[in-house]
Amino acid sequence: MKQVIKDNEEWQEVILSEIPTNTYNNVLHISYGSSLLTQKLPGEKILGVDVAFDASSREQEYENGKLKLIQSSISSLVYQLQETFDLVVITDVLYPQCIQESYQFIYTVIDQLLLNDGILVCCHADEWYKARFPYLTLEYSLFENKQNTQRLEVYVK
Repeated sequence: MKQVIKDNEEWQEVILSEIPTNTYNNVLHISYGSSLLTQKLPGEKILGVDVAFDASSREQEYENGKLKLIQSSISSLVYQLQETFDLVVITDVLYPQCIQESYQFIYTVIDQLLLNDGILVCCHADEWYKARFPYLTLEYSLFENKQNTQRLEVYVK
C-alpha cells in the first residue's frame, strides 16, 4: 500500500527523509514555484532555481549566507552556472509542459552539473514524469499526494 501524503509539509519531509545522509557542500534545487523545500535541504551552500516564468522576487527574502534563489530555465543552467553540485534535487518540473520531449538534453545538463558520486533526487507526478536518469538507482518509491501519485527516485552518479 502506498503512503498517502496530506499536505506540502509532509511531502517535503518525505523527500528530505530519502536524501542519503552525507555532508553536502554544494546543493542545487530545481523546482517550479516555492522555495520552502529549498530552505530545508542539507548543505553548506544551496542554490534554488525556480523555473516559473512568473517567479516572484518576494522569495529573495529567504536568501541568507548559505541560500541563494534565482529564476532560470533548466536549459540555461549549464550556461549560467560555473559550478558543480554534490546534491541535485529536482521537483515538479520534468514534464512535457516544461521540457517538451527534450529528455536527452536535460540528462546532459544534469550530467554537467552533478559531480561524480553526486546524489540526484527527483520527485514528480508519476502520470506525467517520463524521465529516467542513466545513473544507479538507490531508491524508488510511489506515494499519493493530493490528487496524483508521486514518483520519488534517488540516484548516484
